[in-house]
Amino acid sequence: MVGRDPCLGNHRLPDHRPLVVSFAELLEVADVLDLGCGRGSEAEALVERFPRWRITAPDYDPDMVGPAIERLSRFGERVTVEKADATASWGRVANSSWQIS
Repeated sequence: MVGRDPCLGNHRLPDHRPLVVSFAELLEVADVLDLGCGRGSEAEALVERFPRWRITAPDYDPDMVGPAIERLSRFGERVTVEKADATASWGRVANSSWQIS
């Protein structure tokens, strides 16, 4: 994305960012699920833009989890990256209180 995004300010997401970030009024405080986080680029942009968000960022592919942990570790307890199978973990996901997913 080129230019300034009205929701993200100077923070940029990859071109495949969720459309909701472009136009929605988002909560200032939220527990967020970034299911299938990949290398963590979206989670990184979101946690930079929303300093009171806590993000859980699971991905099934261990080749993605390692780089995501490296990228997001600087945010400490605000971001949790884990290797997880969404189909096996769906009960935990569905029974959680995510404000944004």
